[in-house]
Amino acid sequence: MTRASIIITCYNLGEFLQEALDSALSQTYHDTEVVLVDDGSTDKATLALLDRLAHPRLRVLRGTNQGVARARNYGISQASGEYILPLDADDRILPQYLAHAIAILDQRPEVGFVGCHYRTFGLRHTEYRPAAYRLPDMLVENAAPIASVFRRGCWEENGGYCAELNSIQDWDFWISILEHGHLGVVLPQIFFEYRIRPNSNLSHIRDPATYRTRMQLLYQRHRELYRRHHEEVLLLKDVQFAQIHSHVAWLEQQMHNWQQVAEEREALLAAQGRPTARSMQRRIWWQAQTDRLQRATAGQPSLGGKIRAVLSGCWRVVRRRIAG
Repeated sequence: MTRASIIITCYNLGEFLQEALDSALSQTYHDTEVVLVDDGSTDKATLALLDRLAHPRLRVLRGTNQGVARARNYGISQASGEYILPLDADDRILPQYLAHAIAILDQRPEVGFVGCHYRTFGLRHTEYRPAAYRLPDMLVENAAPIASVFRRGCWEENGGYCAELNSIQDWDFWISILEHGHLGVVLPQIFFEYRIRPNSNLSHIRDPATYRTRMQLLYQRHRELYRRHHEEVLLLKDVQFAQIHSHVAWLEQQMHNWQQVAEEREALLAAQGRPTARSMQRRIWWQAQTDRLQRATAGQPSLGGKIRAVLSGCWRVVRRRIAG
């Protein structure tokens, strides 16, 4: 039996899985097991990696595809740790994360989960430094990373992750822990790295229809909590909207400023008789047309042959335009 269990769920993410495993097995808190749940992967590269994995602190559980929430619940049910750290197969944790989180959980029994500052990598590079995990703020926006460390007892108390809330099941879980009177603590260091990639769960949840359906279920599951804090939630939403609106206005102003700079540069170059971007585009276009004419008339010694070749090329262009 170990004190901590890192639960990694994987579905066709063999391309990134080794990075996640290495980060989990490199934790400085050594009383830790790693439980890898293969959620019915079909990708050949993923299956090949799973077949050759071997480590004394690693267990691999393989099953049919059920979705990340069910896979994570299954992994936790098979784990022995008092403390749980869930990790997606394409993300990474830094070596001292568990040691810092467990130190807080050991010292403060009122704390249900511990998160941290984190950064994104891959398609986008950003740092997130939340100040606290508290109500009602967590009803408006999920500030806690998915790889927060929590007590196994909190998972049992809440009946695990909600399988119907795919992509936001962790947000629902943190709200449930807070709703039961436990606290959430933020480690003010970056200990987690979240990968941004195409076709991730994050990209799917941003679809408006999907987001609306998931949020309706989230509201239903915490109906009394949202009712109790409805005025604060509305105010926080208004503040959030105002911040977004202000940022959009700033971006529009920046775009206008740069357009003005570009126009002034074009005018200055034109006044000096130097080629502008627009004139360069026209010059490139005319050069391309000249090259096409030369290719069309090559090998036609007579003037009549050259004219017929040009007309034939023009007719092909017209037919393509009509067909398109």
